[in-house]
Amino acid sequence: MTLSEGNVYERWPEFYENALSFEVPDVKAEKLAYLGIGGSGIPGRLLEMMDLPFEFRLFRGYRATADERTLAISVSYSGTTAETLVATKKVHEMGAKVIVIASGGDLLKWAKERGVPYVQIPSGLQTRFSFPYVFVPIVKILRNLGVSYNPIELLEATRDSMETARKEAERLANELDERVPVFYASKYLAVAERFKQEFNENAKYPAFYGEIPEVNHNEIELYSRWSDYFPVVIKSDDPIDNTTADVLNAKVLEPPYRSLLKTIAYFFLLAGLASVYFGSKMGVKADVLYNIPKVRQLTRRLLLNE
Repeated sequence: MTLSEGNVYERWPEFYENALSFEVPDVKAEKLAYLGIGGSGIPGRLLEMMDLPFEFRLFRGYRATADERTLAISVSYSGTTAETLVATKKVHEMGAKVIVIASGGDLLKWAKERGVPYVQIPSGLQTRFSFPYVFVPIVKILRNLGVSYNPIELLEATRDSMETARKEAERLANELDERVPVFYASKYLAVAERFKQEFNENAKYPAFYGEIPEVNHNEIELYSRWSDYFPVVIKSDDPIDNTTADVLNAKVLEPPYRSLLKTIAYFFLLAGLASVYFGSKMGVKADVLYNIPKVRQLTRRLLLNE
């Protein structure tokens, strides 16, 4: 298959390798907070599934709270996201320690002017395409806090599974046909959300996600009447995942690795490739956005009085 717009995902091994060379600030704290939204917010959702040995809070908007015992990782790929800028300034005023991850923009400028530690990552990409550049520094920051995940696993999994991911992406897009995908997960809920986001942005196509087992007590009832939906279960070691998949006769995506980081790397690669492949079948360009830039501009006017 040809993935013209999807070539950026095929460059992810290169992105991971570059990101592994980045140095990150060594800031110690008793608690951790994550500030980010959209493509820059999804890494915070991954942190929720990483069994961190300290208190963690995720803020995906402009309302945030923290104290002087907290390290806040503030992420905006563009550095121009109004919600994240407002939230970052707020927690900084509250006494929290802050590390900024951005490619430029107001957020990086603010960090430099105030002596706030930062990681400047390469610019020129759509936010969702930049995941390796954002997530590797976050894993490195976690290592400084005593969490022993090894970011090199992200590179290894993406490089080693590229061909497998290409084939599975094509199968998933073809099986979807013209139905609406709904991604379900328990342990890998952040992955399910990422699939939903990628289909929304890259394919400009409706997609949804839900959490197992909650959906088993409400949402799955709709499948008794509606066949226009395409349920996909992202399987973990939770046996209820199998129960959900059996009842829905769902497409099951199996994690190919035991390692959490390798599984994340594979599924995020698969989500990107599948969404671009599906969009290309419909003549949709993955790298063109229509409504998101408009609402970002309006939000900046609202929050920053621009």
